[in-house]
Amino acid sequence: MSAPSLPYLAALQPGVLDDDALTDFIQSWLVGITGLPGQYVRPRWQQEPPEIPPNNVTWMEFGIRGRARDFDAFVTHFAATTNPVAPAYELVFRSEGLDVDCIIYGPNSDAVTTAMAGATKVEQNLWPLAAQGIRFGSMGDPIAAPEKIKQKWVRRNDIRVSLRRAVSLRYPVQDLESVQVTVATGTGSSSFTVVNPE
Repeated sequence: MSAPSLPYLAALQPGVLDDDALTDFIQSWLVGITGLPGQYVRPRWQQEPPEIPPNNVTWMEFGIRGRARDFDAFVTHFAATTNPVAPAYELVFRSEGLDVDCIIYGPNSDAVTTAMAGATKVEQNLWPLAAQGIRFGSMGDPIAAPEKIKQKWVRRNDIRVSLRRAVSLRYPVQDLESVQVTVATGTGSSSFTVVNPE
């Protein structure tokens, strides 16, 4: 028996921040918890990378290096309603981990890692994350990795911030109105229709 030919279903809306919107949000949060000026907290891998700041300036670049999605997802169906009018949909909900690598350059890079570690213990600093459905997970220990830039050694610290967020997507799955059922027994078969009572 061949499967019925049905169209594929795309999510009705993104549901969560992603791509540039997610990068911009994380950038603003890192600016807040480090105290660095916004122009010195930069996304990695830009199409047009800005000029590297002078060696006497402390600055950061960051990037999302990993996403760990839960294998299983919670899926449930919401029937259409008439008051208020709303179409039926299927909700797919799962958790996702985000690993953000932060690379801090400059004479005060040690101080910035210390400030970050303290700031993430202040609940008020985590409220912006919570407003986007993101929870602070952990912050790794800084790793010293001095780098030679413009023929001079520059202090550098690498640190990983782990975040976790809820991801929910809606798909336009219609309500089941009725189904034809056939029951086969040793003496024959019978068919009947089951109708959704709504």
